[in-house]
Amino acid sequence: MDLYNFAYWWEAHEAWEGIWHQAEDTYRLYLQGLIQVSASLIKYHMRMLRPLRTLSTAGRDKLRQVVTECENADGKYMGLNLPEFLDTADAFFAPFFADTVTEATYHQDSVKPLILLEN
Repeated sequence: MDLYNFAYWWEAHEAWEGIWHQAEDTYRLYLQGLIQVSASLIKYHMRMLRPLRTLSTAGRDKLRQVVTECENADGKYMGLNLPEFLDTADAFFAPFFADTVTEATYHQDSVKPLILLEN
């Protein structure tokens, strides 16, 4: 989580992928969602719009599916408030789905979706 939050998105992606290969069911889906969101942030940094859109959508869709599979009514999974994380992620990625995306879009002061774990 720290790797991701400190913008070591590739390293976070690699760390989660090792666990993902062994995971099952909802946990596997959760990790894959985080991996894809992390990869989309790499594409954001590289200014690669099409993979940013594809990966961010796929990752957020998987995390939404985890919310529906959660036994917790509040959508928390593994200490992460997924609805809150997804709200931030949706707001962050929304400008990259506009008809026109310029370099200025990449410099907007929106908050990147951080992974904030709760007890």
